Amino acid sequence: MILQNAIYVYSIPTTMKMIARLGALAGLTLATGAGEGPGPVFQQAYVKSSNAGLNDQFAWSGGGIALAGDTLVAGAPGEDSSAKGVDGDQGDGLDPTPRNPSDGFDAGAAYVFLRYGSGWSQQAYLKSTDTASNDAFGRAVAVSEDTVVVGAVGEDGKQDGVPYEGAAYVFVREGNTWRQQARLNVPGDSENKGFGVAVAICGDIVVVGASNERAAPTAEGEKPGSVEKLMAGAAYVFVREGGEWRRQARLGASNARYKLHFGTSVAISGNTIIVGAIGDNSAAGGVNGDQTDDSALGAGAAYVFVRDGTKWSQQAYLKAPKPGKFDEFGTAVAIAGETAVVGAVAAKAAKAANGRKSDGQRDKDNGPGAAFVFMREGNVWSEQASLTPPQFEGGEEYGCSVAISGDHLVVGAKRTRDRSTKRRDHPGAAYVFTRKDATWDQGAPLRAPHVKHGDQFGGSVAISGSTVVVGAVGDDSYARGVNLDRDEKDEGNQNSGAAYVFEMTGTGKARTTPAGAGDGQGTIEERLWGYWATDWDAMAESWQPAVKGWAEMSAAGRGLAAAEKKVVEELKEVYGAMTVEIKKGELTLYQDPGRPDRMTYVPAASDPATRALELKTSKPGGAAGTWRAVLNGDRLTLMESGDEGSPLPLVLNRIDAAAFEKRNKSAEEHFKDRKAKLQGAEEAMKEEPAESTEGRKESGESPD
Repeated sequence: MILQNAIYVYSIPTTMKMIARLGALAGLTLATGAGEGPGPVFQQAYVKSSNAGLNDQFAWSGGGIALAGDTLVAGAPGEDSSAKGVDGDQGDGLDPTPRNPSDGFDAGAAYVFLRYGSGWSQQAYLKSTDTASNDAFGRAVAVSEDTVVVGAVGEDGKQDGVPYEGAAYVFVREGNTWRQQARLNVPGDSENKGFGVAVAICGDIVVVGASNERAAPTAEGEKPGSVEKLMAGAAYVFVREGGEWRRQARLGASNARYKLHFGTSVAISGNTIIVGAIGDNSAAGGVNGDQTDDSALGAGAAYVFVRDGTKWSQQAYLKAPKPGKFDEFGTAVAIAGETAVVGAVAAKAAKAANGRKSDGQRDKDNGPGAAFVFMREGNVWSEQASLTPPQFEGGEEYGCSVAISGDHLVVGAKRTRDRSTKRRDHPGAAYVFTRKDATWDQGAPLRAPHVKHGDQFGGSVAISGSTVVVGAVGDDSYARGVNLDRDEKDEGNQNSGAAYVFEMTGTGKARTTPAGAGDGQGTIEERLWGYWATDWDAMAESWQPAVKGWAEMSAAGRGLAAAEKKVVEELKEVYGAMTVEIKKGELTLYQDPGRPDRMTYVPAASDPATRALELKTSKPGGAAGTWRAVLNGDRLTLMESGDEGSPLPLVLNRIDAAAFEKRNKSAEEHFKDRKAKLQGAEEAMKEEPAESTEGRKESGESPD
């Protein structure tokens, strides 16, 4: 403690030793790629919503997660809050347990997460501005740069006096703030269109599936909404111009028929859209076969559309090489450039074992499922690969979700058996493939710690660059937020849902991974990267013993309580607005933003058992030190220790770049005012008559 002009300035000791129990880690999962497949894949984050509740169904199977660069979006169609708009009351609708209301509100929500370094934190909590019961908002989500689209298949209302059912909501990010930009719907009768069951976005184009909509009349004299074309389905294209959205096209199947369910899945890349239709009955295989055939009930199909100017037209009709009944080809679709992927969740395979259904598995002849890759050359499409699970019994639902980015694709299989145990558990899995020339090589299946039977890991998947996200809608953990500890025995929060983030290495596009990543050091270090701000209330509590000691030293007849209050006020003034920036090899403390305390560091030791990390630090021309960190989700504790006394921890919360800049600017202005006051006090003391000061000294009165 240093006393300067009756202003108390406290400094944390400058030589230190640092422990890090990274209690937030969900564990490090390593899957070694096989053959020419992706290299090792590391689990980077375990993601839950900030208000995870019973049956929220976070990361809904099929289209409940989306990823673009460092932005992750997850939908929770069963979420029960009646909040409206962005970042409303997340606790509304939850019991302390937490449990959802008995009436099953199911309004739904969507959550935006942002990555800093390799750490993730929730950036926004999205709700529609007209939240209502059973909206199922979040059943489908999509993201492109700073725009998010959320489907609400159960939403209904009136627009300009005309009823509609189903909607899609567009949100935009400005800086670090999100706002609703538009509500997209198709006014008409209030039948169950299924509008919003699937959504996709690419730049200023949005596609929305309406899988239950009646087909438009195509023949002369045909009545609108004829029974023969009930639930034929449709997909709608919307475009943004100057911040305004308008409908550009309605897409329908060239062979629209009863229960085709065109629009079950949608995807877009540039000026190409692909739409899945699980109810197509044609037995024709391959590309552009006989669409009029009706001999393979529920085989499924996918349709490719391209835009010329403002006009959309069908370019291809895609089928599995050998369609089978109830294959449900088109359950999931994805497209990137000239490559499209289609999932067939119940496709048959010759090796499927008859009669070996397990609890919760599908009952469609035990087909394990498959995924099919198609390539376009010019305007011609052809099949490039058929992907099937390496081991199966039937009912794995391989192909229930698919995603592609460049030469990497992911296939989800939400009921895959875990063969590492003797139990007949089916927690699910996801498979990553890498393309070399025209061949797709499969790496080891992705799994995660604590995933159990019924979690439906792989029910939704997303990929962007070297990052893969896998949803587990059946996750039952009570954890909330990112990377919080998960107790395997504490799993009463049924179907609250979770998502797992993985990072691929050896792809040529992976993020910088420090040396030693193989033993976990790199992943732990990367979790520290980002911006942090002090949590003064938490720090004040941990500093209480030291505060009392300092107060006793400085009481000087003023009373211990008053002295302690003074110490707390001065500490808060110095540390209350402090920020910290951590990036690879560098740690900077902004106690006084005008004079940042910058040091370099080298990871020195990691103890996976205690989840601890030790960093050796040094400053230009300064002494070396040692830091230890404790990371718990978005809460970081830093301690610098040495021989100069007990270390005082800095307790910090993760913030984004905008908040970091705003806080530093405010602190800098505060420090300028504070220094001006100090200088004024110094001048006043210099000008004060000597006898006045001397008189106070004789009386024992402090000069302040």
